[in-house]
Amino acid sequence: MRVRRGGGASMDQVVLEQVLDWDKALRRLAGDEGLLRELCDAFALDYPRKLTVLKAALGGRDSKMLCVTAHALKGACSVLCATRCVTLAGEVEVAAREKRWEELPALLRRLEREVQILLDTIASHGAPQTATHPS
Repeated sequence: MRVRRGGGASMDQVVLEQVLDWDKALRRLAGDEGLLRELCDAFALDYPRKLTVLKAALGGRDSKMLCVTAHALKGACSVLCATRCVTLAGEVEVAAREKRWEELPALLRRLEREVQILLDTIASHGAPQTATHPS
């Protein structure tokens, strides 16, 4: 059974929108679905490099590199309207800036898990198909 919110959206839909809000991202790109699909592909290809840099920066206690890379990841997630990833990348960025080394390993693991959910959503479900209306 799906729980409905006031607006009629199921909880499943609300959670999916926090992972990847396809409709919102599409609106931001003036409805260019091809571009959004390309951005999803580019994100999936670039993320492993960003994760490697984040882990190396954490290991070397390089707060500047952690901040810069977390900020770049936050921006990439923002384009996809991946709310939970944006939030966690922002938390990593702030913790790195404030050099809260004891918190960063757990934050980075949470971010890594959340981005994996995003990548799995992109890969297994693909982007939702937009409705087509006859002219």
